[in-house]
Amino acid sequence: MNEYKSQEGFPKLRFIRKQELQKIKNTKEISTMKIPGVKTGPQKVYRIPLEFLSYNPYNTRFIAEAKTLEKEYGVLNDENPEHVKLIEEFLWDYKKDKNEYTITSLIKEGQLEPGVVTPDGVIIAGNRRFRLLNEIQRNRSEYDKPGVNLEGLQYFEAVILDNNLSPKEIIQYESFYQYGTDEKVDYNPIEKYIAAHDQMKRGFSIKEIYDNFRAITENEKEILIRLDVYKLMQDYLSYIGEPDVYTALNEKEEAFLNINKNLSPLQKGVGRSKGMWAFNPDIDIPNFKMVAFNYIRNGLGTHEFRSLFEVFKNEERWKDFFKKFKEEIKNGSVNSLEEYKEKYKKEGTMEVSEIRKRDFMEMHKKGLDRLFNIEKAFQINQENKEMPIDVLNKSLNGLIKFKEIISENKLTDEVREQALELLLKIQEKSGQLKQNID
Repeated sequence: MNEYKSQEGFPKLRFIRKQELQKIKNTKEISTMKIPGVKTGPQKVYRIPLEFLSYNPYNTRFIAEAKTLEKEYGVLNDENPEHVKLIEEFLWDYKKDKNEYTITSLIKEGQLEPGVVTPDGVIIAGNRRFRLLNEIQRNRSEYDKPGVNLEGLQYFEAVILDNNLSPKEIIQYESFYQYGTDEKVDYNPIEKYIAAHDQMKRGFSIKEIYDNFRAITENEKEILIRLDVYKLMQDYLSYIGEPDVYTALNEKEEAFLNINKNLSPLQKGVGRSKGMWAFNPDIDIPNFKMVAFNYIRNGLGTHEFRSLFEVFKNEERWKDFFKKFKEEIKNGSVNSLEEYKEKYKKEGTMEVSEIRKRDFMEMHKKGLDRLFNIEKAFQINQENKEMPIDVLNKSLNGLIKFKEIISENKLTDEVREQALELLLKIQEKSGQLKQNID
C-alpha cells in the first residue's frame, strides 16, 4: 500500500503514472529523437499530461541541494508532496533570473526540445522545463492574455524509456543530457564532483565516467583529480561539522582545486627535491589543510591560496604563522550545526549552515585576514628584492607560457578581449621602459 496520496496540483503516484504512460505508448507518437546508447534507432516522442510525470529528486543539476535536504527530510521521494514542494523550490531558484524568459519562450515557441522520462514518469531530461510548465498551468490567468495561446502547454513532450533499463543505464542517460553535449554545460560546478563520486560508487570505470562528462572534461586524468577534490571537500565538511551539507561547498570550487594541486604531489611523496623542508606528512600536511579549511570558511579569495601555500613552503615562516593561527582560532568557536538548528527552528539546513558561516566570519575574519596580509606583504617584499633582469625574465617567461596556452586552447570572446587589452598595456609599458633605459 502506498504511504502517500496524490494531491491536487502534484504528480500522481508512481503506479498510476506507469499505467497511464503505458497507455500513452500505445498511441501515435508526435515525432522521434535519437537517444544515446540505444541502437534500435530513433525513439518515439509522446505528448504526456503533466500530472502523469514527476521530478527526479537526484537529478545531477541539483544534487548538492538534494543531498543536503536528506539530512532534514531523509531520502527524497518523488511521490511525497512535501518533498515535491522542496524540489520545486530549488528548481525555481536554480536559474531564477531566467525563469520568466524561459516561460515566455515556452508560450511563444512551445517545447523546442523533447525530454526523456522513465516508464513510471520520472523525468531524466527536462526537469526545469517541467517545473516551468507546471508554473504556467497553476497560473493560467496570469499568462492567458489576448494574443497568447497556451494550447499544448499542459503536456510535456518526451521519449518514454523501456522497462529494461538498469539504474546504471539511467545514470548514463542523465549524465549525457546534463554533461554529455556542448549545449548542456549550464551547471553548478560542485555537482560534477558529487556526480563523479556517486558514479564511481555505482561501479562506473574512470573511462565510463569520463564518457559521461565528455563535454566538460578534457581527459580521464581530470576525472581522477575530480575524485581527489571530492575527498578534500568531504574532509572540509567533516572539519566544519557539517557532513553532507553539500551546499556549504557552493562557490568554493577553485579554492579546493588550488589546495589539491599543491598538496597532491606532497601527499604522494613528490616534491622533496624542489627545495621543500623536511615536513612531517602525518602532522604538517593535516595542519596545512586545517589552516586552508579555515580560510575557505573565512572567504579568502580563491586566487590567494597559492600565497597560503608559499607560506607552508618556508619552514620558519610556516611555524611562526601556524602558531599565531592557533592563537586566533582558540579565541572562539561557533556552536555545532545541531545547536544552530535548535536555535533557528524555522530555518532549513541550508539556511542554518549559511548563518553559522556568517557567525564564524564575524568572529575570525579580521584576525585571519590580518595574519594572511602580513605574510602576503612579506612575500611581496621578497619578490621586490629580485634583480631587474630576473624580473624581466619572469615577465618574458610569462608571455611564452601564454603563447603555449593559446596554442593549445581556444579562447572565448571574453578572454580574447581581456587578453588584447592587457597585451596593449604591456606593449605600451615596454615602450616607455625602453625609452627610460635609452
